[in-house]
Amino acid sequence: MGCYTYQANADFNLSVKLDRVDTTLYYNLPFIKTATAGKLDVELGLNIRTVMFDGKLSGTTVDNRSVTEGKSITLPIPMGHLAVEIRPINQVSLVGELNYIGYRKNTYYDYAVGLRLNSHGLVRTTLKPFVEVGYKHEKLKLDEEGVKADLKVKGLYALMGVRF
Repeated sequence: MGCYTYQANADFNLSVKLDRVDTTLYYNLPFIKTATAGKLDVELGLNIRTVMFDGKLSGTTVDNRSVTEGKSITLPIPMGHLAVEIRPINQVSLVGELNYIGYRKNTYYDYAVGLRLNSHGLVRTTLKPFVEVGYKHEKLKLDEEGVKADLKVKGLYALMGVRF
């Protein structure tokens, strides 16, 4: 990857694509759920987040050369995982989740807090559907193999899921 100088008013195109896939192995702490009669559930584990980054910059340099530079990287990132569910009644839960890692110049974390409406006791099936709404925040600061990024994504979310 070369070093180029661009004019202050030069047109350039920047294309960035960031995808991720989470694979989480976790263990529910049974003594907490038992001690609270099912009102509190805590899980600890390891989340392997695979991040696929692809970036490309095209523009014209100060000496009028057309230049295109790109970089792609795929990183499996092991993260600590913690999730908590507080269920005051069977049909309603407050949920929270945190995934975090920090190493070298890199930090990556995300958290979510939400309200979950459960079908427990309403539907008699092995699959237990739920609906959840809440707030998510994700931050990535990356400096790896010539790729630098400082990204933040946050906002409201809604999801539908099934527990079994």
